[in-house]
Amino acid sequence: MPQTKDKSPGSHRAWLATLAGVLAVAVLLAWAVLNTRQGDRQAQGLFLNTLKKGDVVAAMRIDLLKAVEAEKSAVLADTDQASQEYADMARQATQAVEDRRQEFQKLLQAEPSPEEGKLAEEFARAWSEFRKVDQEILQLAVQNTNLKAASLSQGQVRQALDSLEQALERLRAREAQSPQAVRINNLACRALTAGLKALSLQAPHINEASDQGMDRLEAEMAAQEETLRQALASLEALVSPAARPDLDAARQACQRFSELSREVVKLSRQNSNVKSLELSLGQKRRVAAQCQEILGALREAIQSRGFKATR
Repeated sequence: MPQTKDKSPGSHRAWLATLAGVLAVAVLLAWAVLNTRQGDRQAQGLFLNTLKKGDVVAAMRIDLLKAVEAEKSAVLADTDQASQEYADMARQATQAVEDRRQEFQKLLQAEPSPEEGKLAEEFARAWSEFRKVDQEILQLAVQNTNLKAASLSQGQVRQALDSLEQALERLRAREAQSPQAVRINNLACRALTAGLKALSLQAPHINEASDQGMDRLEAEMAAQEETLRQALASLEALVSPAARPDLDAARQACQRFSELSREVVKLSRQNSNVKSLELSLGQKRRVAAQCQEILGALREAIQSRGFKATR
């Protein structure tokens, strides 16, 4: 008899069980493949995020250095134009750091890291202090009040004193044969000496940082100017009518000298260059170093995390 296929219920169930097993294995394989692909995509995304964060932090460090160097150049510049140009460069570099800081925050939100987040917060605090002192320095640097005071002192103030000297020399020459010639010479020398002493005190005043020091120098300048005025007043009763025009010229030069000297003191009192330099070398230097240190630690944290992610 020809053999017939076994169509019993038991063999049918066995066939179904085998098919179910094959399908289960296929499902498991498909799940594994999908999980592997998803894991690869996640790893790739983490890797790209890490690279991007590293690049951003590196750029922040470079822009921070640019901001510091431009600020120092603004402080040390010897003209208003140069100070303003460097100040603008410093502000641009500072804004670049801020833009990149915000970019880093977005990258950190996409791939959070407790260590990187802590360092980012530390940098934000230091960076806030940096920007505050930087703004103060740049506002002072572009005023250049100490430089302007020095220029005025060595320019117009000295010219006024030269005019005083020339007027007194003419007066002495006219009165050379006068019975009062000796007294006239002494008073003229006293007036000129007092003027020179007052002028010599302006440079220390311009460089002085403390209010107490400037107060002391101003008192000395005022005393010398008073000696100058008294000497000219004493000449009034001694000179002949022919020497009156020279004495009037000396008085006018003295008046101009005093007015310009007050302007020098006013500019010097603002002390913008001295204050900006002190801030630049003191507080700004400290906080800039702190910012760089935090960014360096952040860069190391990013690299360490990226290395672990690729293992």
